[in-house]
Amino acid sequence: DPKASSELPTSEADKFCEPEALASLVAVTRYACPCCNTCFAKWSACQNHIFSTPKCQKFSVNGEADITDLQAQCKAKAEELPPELLNGPSGSGP
Repeated sequence: DPKASSELPTSEADKFCEPEALASLVAVTRYACPCCNTCFAKWSACQNHIFSTPKCQKFSVNGEADITDLQAQCKAKAEELPPELLNGPSGSGP
């Protein structure tokens, strides 16, 4: 479909074609499920996992303050995990 390729400005499309940009977009662990240690790059994916996985639902909460606390727990869990459990290359980054 010719229209699909013209939806992004050239500069936006170029950004996604560079290997360095792709490497920085994938395999970045920022969150981990406090129950099963599954790693996620995005909070929405982590949150969805917790709410939809029966064994992990004990960590699901109600209310904005609780969601913020849950997000903090997931961030902290990701920081605790050893590099080999994270879904990113170990030792890379600035």
